[in-house]
Amino acid sequence: MEYIKQDLKSIINVKQIVTIHYFELTKSACYPVDTHDFWEIHYVDKGTAICYEDGKPYVLGHGDILFNKPNAQHRLLTKDDNAPNVCVISFVCLSRAMRVFEGKKLHLTPEQTAVLRKFFAEANAAFEITNTSPDLKELCKKNAIPRGALQMMKLYLEEFFLLLLRDLEAQKQQLFSVLNVEEYDDVLINEMIHYMQEHITENVTISQLCEVYHYSKTFLCNRFLSVTGKTINQYLTKLKIDAAKNIIRNEKSADIHIARIANVLNFSSPSYFSYVFRKTTGMSPLEYAVSVRHYEPSKS
Repeated sequence: MEYIKQDLKSIINVKQIVTIHYFELTKSACYPVDTHDFWEIHYVDKGTAICYEDGKPYVLGHGDILFNKPNAQHRLLTKDDNAPNVCVISFVCLSRAMRVFEGKKLHLTPEQTAVLRKFFAEANAAFEITNTSPDLKELCKKNAIPRGALQMMKLYLEEFFLLLLRDLEAQKQQLFSVLNVEEYDDVLINEMIHYMQEHITENVTISQLCEVYHYSKTFLCNRFLSVTGKTINQYLTKLKIDAAKNIIRNEKSADIHIARIANVLNFSSPSYFSYVFRKTTGMSPLEYAVSVRHYEPSKS
């Protein structure tokens, strides 16, 4: 019997590194709008920053990362009276699997952060990147590069993206599997609700639903309201808060990570998520956690 060889397929393949920055920003930093045909990620290592993509602002706190897709207009500036440290990596990756990260803001787990730090350790060994200029167009290699450093950078970056991808898929599967929604005697409305469920981690808009189902905004809004008794946006909010409640109920630790839940469900900020949660349920996320799990949350 012959041995059978298995191909080791790559679903994410980082082809090239373009720039790597570690910015120690001032309190009034504001970089001009930039655009290019490769990916860029912004990771906040300290403090708070704002990153715009195609005019939409994303508030990034410590541990947050934002993906800027190729050809998107983006810019970086500081928020309020703080001087953050921001890591910026730009790279070329043509893999289809990367599409899930387009315009995605995430909060890193300790495991993901550890892999990203390994990438930066290799990058620091290979290139001069300490607080590099935003005008940098080409990385400057060091004279003596550790053997295999560039390959290690590639491997760590791909591992980092794969960990994020697995996490997103697991979260989406968990949310989708536990959301219980009403069934109506209207095929179109049921299909719309199913679509909202499948895209619970995204920012579904009425215009998006109009494109998917080929009806006008007026028709869809009136039909949805007459059948469900809720507007489309009210129903979307209900689904997101139901999902948030499930995440809180299933947290393994005593700490409720508001920023992480807000990021998973694509709220603009943790504070806005808390506001919507309180408005919908009559209590804050932490108060809800205490009510269903009977523990005193950490004060840290």
